[in-house]
Amino acid sequence: MADKQKPPSVAELEKRVIRMGMATRTDTKSLQAAVILLGAALGTFKQSITDISAKSGYNLDHVRSVVRNIRINGIWRGGKTVCNWGDKEFGGMEFACDCACARGWIRLVVSRKRK
Repeated sequence: MADKQKPPSVAELEKRVIRMGMATRTDTKSLQAAVILLGAALGTFKQSITDISAKSGYNLDHVRSVVRNIRINGIWRGGKTVCNWGDKEFGGMEFACDCACARGWIRLVVSRKRK
């Protein structure tokens, strides 16, 4: 039986988000929102405000705001991240939109399903 792969660390997620062009510095709220989204999807965090804040070191009020926006937009439903970020054509754009939702800059107006 194969060992389950260890989820990426917060530092690894921050580097990945910067490589993706979603942020340029590690101290921005936009980077933190992207890390929260990606970290929950990859198993670094539970979808819990206290777990995310404790493991990331991010400000609790900021985490609370990001998590509220993610839930309001239906990106997290039933303990799952509902996304198509792996889609070759539009996955990157969807992740960028989800990051904007997480910051509270935009709202999703359609319901989405996983492919």
